[in-house]
Parts: sequence; structure tokens; C-alpha cells
Amino acid sequence: MPEYWKFEFDGMPTFLRLPLQTFLTLICLASLGHRDLTSYWEVCSDERRWLESNDRLMDRLNAIVLVAGLVLSSNAAFLTTAPPIPADFNYNEYKSYICLLISFTSALGTLIVGSGITFIMAKCSQDCHLGSRSRILCTMYLISFPFASISFSGAIGALGTLIL
Repeated sequence: MPEYWKFEFDGMPTFLRLPLQTFLTLICLASLGHRDLTSYWEVCSDERRWLESNDRLMDRLNAIVLVAGLVLSSNAAFLTTAPPIPADFNYNEYKSYICLLISFTSALGTLIVGSGITFIMAKCSQDCHLGSRSRILCTMYLISFPFASISFSGAIGALGTLIL
């Protein structure tokens, strides 16, 4: 495994090392589906396994983009229609409307970034997005962004519809 794949924080104080290691573990799990880059290196060393892993990643991103489209359209419906029973379920109040608007923009960002990543990752080779430490971090961040963004969008959208 190349040296730039190792994210070790041995010289740092504990109060910085622990959050950085936790962040990198979480972003690695959310993006690549592995706890660390060592296990992903084993996948990358075999061309067949890497192609299978990349296909699974594309399937997961396509599913997230599909969910983002559904959340986007449901938020658009909530934002543009009047509630059927305003006395019991009024999602046109200020707080609810702001939450639904934030959810809408977050789902739109998920749709744009997820579609872009799907298009770009399908055309890139393994060395293109895993060739340096900054490329690895950028790739992991961009792949995990749609997952985090659609989770945020769903939570804020649910909060917006439930605020009474």
C-alpha cells in the first residue's frame, strides 16, 4: 500500500487525533463501504474486484439520486400546495416552510452532486481518483456527500411537516 494511503496521526495530541480518526473512519464507511483504506487497497489491487466494487458504488449512488428526486418532488408539492386540513396539518407556516425549503435545496444539491459523481466516476480510471492523498480525500468526501445530504434533507423535511 502506498504511503499516501496511510492516514496516521501519531504526532498529534489526543484531542485532535481522535476526532480526525473518527471522521476519516466515518467518511471511509460512508463513501467506500470499508472501515479503513487498508481493506480497500486489497480491493483495488485486483482489477475484477475493483470493477465490482465500482459497480456497487455506482448502484448505490444511483439509488441515492433516485431517492433525492423523490424527496425533491415531494418537497416541491408541499411548498406549492395548500394543506388539506390547515387546522390540524398546516405546513405553510413560517417554520415549516423554511424547513421544507432547506430540505428542497439539500435534495437538489444531492441530485446535482450525485449525478455528477456518477457521470465522472464512470469515466475515471482507478489512478485518476486514487492517485494522491488529496484525491483520495476529495473522492471520499464527494462520494459521501450525497448520502449525508439526503439524510439531512429527509430529517429536515420530516421536521418541517411535523412542526405544528
